[in-house]
Amino acid sequence: MFINKSDIEKVKQYSIIDYLSSKGIQPLKEIGKQMLYYSPLTNEKTASFLVEPTKNVFNDYSSGQKGDIIRLVGLIEKLSFYETFKLLSVLKTSVSVSSFSFSGNSNKQLKMVINSVQPVSNKSLIQYIENRGIAINLGKKYLSEVHFNNNGKNYFAVGFQNISGGYELRNPLGFKGKTANGITLFDKKTNKVNLFEGFFDFLSALQYYNCDSFKNTTVILNTNNNLQSFLNTLSNYQVINSFLDNDTSGRSTYYKIANLGFEVYNQSEIIYPNSKDFNDFILNKPLIVT
Repeated sequence: MFINKSDIEKVKQYSIIDYLSSKGIQPLKEIGKQMLYYSPLTNEKTASFLVEPTKNVFNDYSSGQKGDIIRLVGLIEKLSFYETFKLLSVLKTSVSVSSFSFSGNSNKQLKMVINSVQPVSNKSLIQYIENRGIAINLGKKYLSEVHFNNNGKNYFAVGFQNISGGYELRNPLGFKGKTANGITLFDKKTNKVNLFEGFFDFLSALQYYNCDSFKNTTVILNTNNNLQSFLNTLSNYQVINSFLDNDTSGRSTYYKIANLGFEVYNQSEIIYPNSKDFNDFILNKPLIVT
């Protein structure tokens, strides 16, 4: 498919530094005009991945790969040139929520300011939701398109609101962030509660059960670190359907609740015992042909 050269040049302006930051990859130090990283392409133990921000190019000595943002994203995301161009061309800017320090200190979280919250309409976000196995009408019921400012730059992502009034943020490049921390609660005044770790698992369950809401009260932790906030409400419930991840953190959270004496059903081991989480399950569930 023909791509206009001028459009390619525009896409090449997409910052490699911001792209790596959106993946949670931060530089170790600055060497002259270049930033030094551990390679995102190999499991190197000695950092040898260099980015020159002014030219917006990279050189990975561990893999022998080098080039521009299109080359890098294609290698990391395992996309063709056209697929990479299409992805970058609809993302007008990248998401970067933390500054990096070259003194060895941990990254300082920057305050994000929401500019606007609107129905999801951006093509890349719609594609992102659908690529997670979620029907767009269902996604639009619970997700918003959040535009926010961080450190003087404007970004956008899908947002899922929590009880603190903040938003859990995700974007197609793997960015995860939030504007304020808290669980999400859909209170149906029932003595049974459905418990999820993340909102994509919640949406995956709705997709799986072919419904747009649950009859039972539903809680999304948004992170297992919010378990105590959920435990503070447990006196209201008698039965807990746990849809947590099938990993160390998910199992630990499940046993903490079960050991308190509540009637807990581990739906994760019943429905998707061989999948990491509900979203992974519906993405890899084989189609049934009748």
